[in-house]
Amino acid sequence: MLVKLKKLKSLIESIRRILPSFTLGIKIRGHIVNDYTMLVKILEEYSISYIHVDAMLPGHKRANIEIIRKLVELTNIPIIGNNSVRTINDVHKMLRAGARAVSIARPLIQNPKFIQRLVRDYSGRITDESNYSTI
Repeated sequence: MLVKLKKLKSLIESIRRILPSFTLGIKIRGHIVNDYTMLVKILEEYSISYIHVDAMLPGHKRANIEIIRKLVELTNIPIIGNNSVRTINDVHKMLRAGARAVSIARPLIQNPKFIQRLVRDYSGRITDESNYSTI
């Protein structure tokens, strides 16, 4: 559906008819999107609350941070960065690119103390805006 945006628009429109005020987010695989501008236009039109971006960079063990930057530039919809987040530096990169949150399941599974480091690094800088945390 990320290639056939008319189909995505139709699906979101159907959901909005049934659940007009429901908090609705979307998860996308960023490298599949052909037209980010049109995607954002559709998501804004139907009041999508957040975009969870799988910023996979096929063939690499790091995220495509440019996808995060591009979406942040195009919309005010909060972006959640995801994929290849394995280190504290990966989290920093996503946040510097403008992500409002970062999905960190993989490092937490491998090292439960990972969250302690994040809290230490971001202590005093954590804010709560519209139920979205900056970490």
